[in-house]
Amino acid sequence: MSSHSTGSCSEDEHQWELQWKAKSKQSIFQTWWIPGLGMAYAHVMAVVAIWYGCSWHVLLSTLVISQSCLLGVTAGAHRLWSHGSFRASTPIRLFLAITQAVASQGSARWWAQRHRIHHRWVDTEFDPYNSKRGFFYSHIGWILERPKYNPKVRLIDLRDIDADWVVRWQRTAYPYIVIFAGFIFPWILGWAHGDPLMGFLWFGPVARVISWHGIFFVNSYCHWKGARLFDNEISARTNGFLGLWSMGESNHSAHHVFAKDYRHGIMPYDIDPAKWAIWVWAQLGLVDRLYKFDDHIIQQCALETSIEQKRQQLHALEQQHAQHMESAKGTSYFMPPVHTLPVWSMQKLQEKAEAEKGGALVVVDGIVHDVRKYLPSHPGGVALLREWHGRDATEAFYRGLNIHSKAARILMARMAVARLLEDEETESSEKEG
Repeated sequence: MSSHSTGSCSEDEHQWELQWKAKSKQSIFQTWWIPGLGMAYAHVMAVVAIWYGCSWHVLLSTLVISQSCLLGVTAGAHRLWSHGSFRASTPIRLFLAITQAVASQGSARWWAQRHRIHHRWVDTEFDPYNSKRGFFYSHIGWILERPKYNPKVRLIDLRDIDADWVVRWQRTAYPYIVIFAGFIFPWILGWAHGDPLMGFLWFGPVARVISWHGIFFVNSYCHWKGARLFDNEISARTNGFLGLWSMGESNHSAHHVFAKDYRHGIMPYDIDPAKWAIWVWAQLGLVDRLYKFDDHIIQQCALETSIEQKRQQLHALEQQHAQHMESAKGTSYFMPPVHTLPVWSMQKLQEKAEAEKGGALVVVDGIVHDVRKYLPSHPGGVALLREWHGRDATEAFYRGLNIHSKAARILMARMAVARLLEDEETESSEKEG
């Protein structure tokens, strides 16, 4: 839904793909040390930065840098170049290309290519961050694994991205931007704040680590936990509490269903800073052609998904109830099904009531209940129940004397001993009882 295809595989490609899948299942995880060491360096230095401490204005500047990086990834590499959710002017494209490179998550072209593969083959062996391989793998493990050739790469059409000179320029300049923004610029900005080392630690490693995990949690947690709001068949979920950190990417359930929509937070109240930024740029005339899914389709998806979830919940509750009732068999908690009760005529009920002067046979809804054991516990007293011995107390039970709770109705049902003969029932039914 979010990417382009150059055509279907040939027979040779299909055979090669099957061989690749077989090898992938047999292969073990092989660490790719280059990004592994880089990630380890950044996280260790981030810990050192916390130990070193920082001033409030350095912390604020760090958050601004990390969120700018995230904006470059979310509004740039993701919504603009991966999905074509809007059209941007040259100044905005340059801004997004630079901030996306500062984030050090791969060039915009590299990022978009893998993201298009992710959408087309989500949660399969071809998905770069396949959530079925576990939380760690989809979060960060996929970066640390030595890359293997993915046959699906050949099916991803990147001509629209390659036609953008800003993307071509960024791809060439990417390593230089990463080095300058990660090692040189933090010293300079730190010197301006009065502490070059503090600036190096916080504006470099800490800002990168914050922006990395803001995206990584979308790949991992948002395919593991959260609300499925628009489709029950995909693993993508929405987690509002990650909204600010991920610049709105955590509204992931909506994104995987309405991939081209520039709004990941479809609803007005959804936290989606990237959506807000794109909207503001549109008001300023810096971007246009903002793609939005039809509201009727969105509402239909939401309602159908909710209905299906309610059905699944009801089915689970019915199974749980059936198991609960089954477990009561052979105990004092067992509630006999009505159709298994013996059938009494009103005459037989009166004969039994006459024979059992101290009894308490009470009729409610055509069912005879022997409530003698409950007499001492009855909140209304013993005399009240004995008054209805051998009589129909339906009106009194529901309206006349008290509005009984569900617990009271269940308790009474456990004391059922017979059902009264109905007009359509034959005399033989009574004799069988």
